[in-house]
Amino acid sequence: MFDGGRSTKNWVGQIILALDFDGGITPQAAIDRIQAYDITPNLWYPTYSDSPQKRKFRLVFFLDSFITSADARDYLMDALFDMYPEADKACKNSAHFFYGTNKRGHLLNNKSISLKAFLSALEADKLKSGARARKIKAGSTGAEFLRKIGESCASYIDYIEDTENANMNNSDYYEKLKQNKSSKNVD
Repeated sequence: MFDGGRSTKNWVGQIILALDFDGGITPQAAIDRIQAYDITPNLWYPTYSDSPQKRKFRLVFFLDSFITSADARDYLMDALFDMYPEADKACKNSAHFFYGTNKRGHLLNNKSISLKAFLSALEADKLKSGARARKIKAGSTGAEFLRKIGESCASYIDYIEDTENANMNNSDYYEKLKQNKSSKNVD
């Protein structure tokens, strides 16, 4: 949503996040990657130039919270791009929009996705790859936004412990999650 013309400086909020893929991954592999954390994207659709030889598509997520902090929005998008390095990074800014398609789309989930569950999945994926969890500077509008809606990325372990499909057989991964649970930092 914009206050004025479509530009980053006029961005006021959004509830939908989307990724654009121009090859490098199939739609099913992209869906499976986040479904490993019990998150099902709401839909995916092929772009005009999609072909069996080079899959081009968009993956779309409808969140249950309206994001009004540019820092929080950027944090979520950075986390999505960490999970999906195959996604087109030129489609990252808040002023970007996507065209529809002339091909059949695929509804996967007709319910909005919990922001808490979404954050949990993105952070768990980051730790799984051996990296440290991202930080949002304390006092930033992103951290304040997440606190305001009752979320802290540092608390994502509580959700992951309840996630049946998360890879808890990997003891190193589980240890990293447990260590982060005791962290007092705003991630």
